[in-house]
Amino acid sequence: MRKISLLITAFFILTLQSIAQTGAGDDFESYNSTNPLSPTWTSTSQYSLSIYKSGNNNQLLVNCNKAGVNYGGFPYSFSSIDVTDKPYLSIKVKSGTSFTLRIDMIDAAGRSTNQLPITQTVKADNLNYYDYFFDFSGRFYQQYGTNNGVVNSAQITKILITVNPAAPGTPGYTGSFMIDSVMIGSRVNTADIPVGSQGIKINQVGFFKDGYKRAVVSGASTTTPKFYIVKDDLSDTLWEGNLQPSQTWAYSGESVRIADFSGFNIPGKYKMRVSGITTPSYTFTISETILNGLSKGSIRGFYYQRASTAIPATYGGIWARAAGHPDKTVYIHPSAASPGRPAGSVISSPKGWYDAGDYNKYIVNSGISTYTLLACYEHFPTYYDTLKLNIPESNNNLPDVLDEALWNLRWMLTMQDADGGVYHKLTNEDFDQTVMPADATNKRYVVKKCTPATLDFAAVMAQASRIFINYNSELPGFADSCIKASVKAYEWAIYNPAIYYNQSALPEPAINTGVYGDGNASDEFIWAASELFTTTLKKWYYLDKVEPSLPRNCDRPDWPNVYTLGFISMSHNRVNIVDSLPNVSDTTMLMKKVISYADSLIKWSLSSPYGIVMGGKSGDFGWGSNSVAANQALVLIQAFNYTKDSTYLKGALSNLDYLMGRNATGYSFVTGFGSKPSNNIHHRPSQADGIAAAVPGLLAGGPNSGQNDNCPGYPSSLPALSYVDSDCSYSTNEIAINWNAPLAYISGSLQSIFSGIEPEAKSYEVSVVTANQNAVLKNIKINLYPNPTSSSLFIVKPFDLVEEPAIIDLNGNEFPVTGNWTGDTFEINTSNLKNGVYLIRLQGENGAAVQKFNVIK
Repeated sequence: MRKISLLITAFFILTLQSIAQTGAGDDFESYNSTNPLSPTWTSTSQYSLSIYKSGNNNQLLVNCNKAGVNYGGFPYSFSSIDVTDKPYLSIKVKSGTSFTLRIDMIDAAGRSTNQLPITQTVKADNLNYYDYFFDFSGRFYQQYGTNNGVVNSAQITKILITVNPAAPGTPGYTGSFMIDSVMIGSRVNTADIPVGSQGIKINQVGFFKDGYKRAVVSGASTTTPKFYIVKDDLSDTLWEGNLQPSQTWAYSGESVRIADFSGFNIPGKYKMRVSGITTPSYTFTISETILNGLSKGSIRGFYYQRASTAIPATYGGIWARAAGHPDKTVYIHPSAASPGRPAGSVISSPKGWYDAGDYNKYIVNSGISTYTLLACYEHFPTYYDTLKLNIPESNNNLPDVLDEALWNLRWMLTMQDADGGVYHKLTNEDFDQTVMPADATNKRYVVKKCTPATLDFAAVMAQASRIFINYNSELPGFADSCIKASVKAYEWAIYNPAIYYNQSALPEPAINTGVYGDGNASDEFIWAASELFTTTLKKWYYLDKVEPSLPRNCDRPDWPNVYTLGFISMSHNRVNIVDSLPNVSDTTMLMKKVISYADSLIKWSLSSPYGIVMGGKSGDFGWGSNSVAANQALVLIQAFNYTKDSTYLKGALSNLDYLMGRNATGYSFVTGFGSKPSNNIHHRPSQADGIAAAVPGLLAGGPNSGQNDNCPGYPSSLPALSYVDSDCSYSTNEIAINWNAPLAYISGSLQSIFSGIEPEAKSYEVSVVTANQNAVLKNIKINLYPNPTSSSLFIVKPFDLVEEPAIIDLNGNEFPVTGNWTGDTFEINTSNLKNGVYLIRLQGENGAAVQKFNVIK
């Protein structure tokens, strides 16, 4: 690291700004009888071109006659231009029918960008023009035709416009459409250029002071491949580095380089500049608490999804809204009828979270979502004890993350029938229109009990029981109710092992909302048995379903694939369950399975041009791909917890970077976070509330190569670029609770880890260090009683103390300790402490031990 002079910085910026930008374009206003379209625009046998006058405005009318066959298009020719630094094209189109639009750039040697083609879906609307943007970054290659190789981006002389490109023998497209303008290179409106889709892709929130720091760059200078960390106001350069060698990422077609600045660790706000790229990166921050805001925001996303309650401005800010879906009158659908609850009878089933962009509630998706929020607390309790979310329950004695999970747990308990079976979902007959919750008043049903839903319920209730048993005074009997409901559900599933949800086979009234169908319950049995065994320590759960599953390798968790969650719970609680296992070595085997899967993820990342775990398989870019990245990171964090190997932390951080901007689209996929966040999400409250900014803290689904929604605006058909920030794109821009939950987990857990350690291989627990001490952490449990306490706390010393014990509250305030603490057991007077959670810190010669205790009076 070295300081670069202000003079060099100024020269560097001026040099960048002096790079010439050229372009071409046409708005068709110059054509008349003396200035014909040809040869600038050339008709073909498949396309007939003519000028259409509308008042004072000229447009290009394109009549298609079996167009697109053999990938045939029509050309627009112009004088040679250099689009190297602005490889863009924008076209304004109006059409009464939808079609696929492909555009290729062609250089002076006739080479076409056909190796990595770009397409857009034109919207069917004969009244309005729409702008379609094409980014050719990394796409200057020819595969088909003679003289194959690199297309010269400095000598572009033509574009080829193709409608519904197809191989020979297809019928082709017959119809017409209008073009109002075409702009290329520097003629493209700067405001239309999605800066993040080229140039510098970086985590738009920022980085830990002592963490890994990487960006991905496309379009850098090949002669001086350097990058520079500059102050946010561009006034000074503080760091320079060499870009890594370029690689092409097949999923986006980009040639990219990695900029690694992990050695730069000065807290503050910065931008990155790169040789050959005129625009600096978005602002990013370096801080020791960089993920606290994202951690809070991602959990608060669940608060905004609460059903059966208003969101007042005190907690919701400008996204305040009236209550919707009280769900006090919910009908038993004929598919859910039972002797005690005939079809048409009514139950009350309030609370819970809206599942996604719609207003229905689904047990299978609630299952993994609630598990993940509870795991936040179970795995990192000290961090979440301090996390205040500004929700209505923030002043009670429960950690806020548990309060939020409790809102959904109470709903889930209402979904269990008297025989133990659990309804698949609570739903309307059809999806609501785009209205606010209070305006969605359609009749609601609970629908069919099924095995996967019942087992998901059993797993979560067993997990909840072992967590909430520590809060029995705040919630008397709740933990007992959870475990009883869990056992009853598991027993129902044993007697009904293969009842699956088939929406098309339901009796009337027809249900047409989210399916969440799963035709194999083996993984749900493993998960439920794992959680029940971990909570109850009854061996038969383990012997019945878990032990036979041990030959399985772990996999990425997802709502239809949940058995790895059970392996994680048992591995995390291995100290508690080891004596109840038939084979003590099973705990090691379970951990190794999680680690082995994490190793496969790390192996993928080592060859990734983006330096990320995400994208190891082409299937990563499917529906809800961002949850793939988040759940991969969740598993990597488990591997770090077991091994203390910082390689896994690096992988987890790489996927978080991906979600926050280090991706091919350049978006931060979390609403309200970053300079270019997803905003036009498919989410009824965000669409209907009249507020320009989306409800914050929600994770968009992300790139989906299926592009299932036929929404216009996709920049490419390539997997990593198959994303459009539009509310019509339900296949890439919807939100869902099971996508937000792992985002909450990884942001909070990484913040917890980096608050307590440097990112290197060593044992960790969160340590509280006073201003004048640099304690060495010792992973030693302090024996203290009674806990909770009201007036006196007795401590059994784990080692000899070298200084007075410290009592610290969760805001870091220290309280004096009086009395004799020299004996093996000593007493501390806690009568002067208010109700709440505190830490006791004991300092020995070789280190310190820290433990929580509660004061309740």
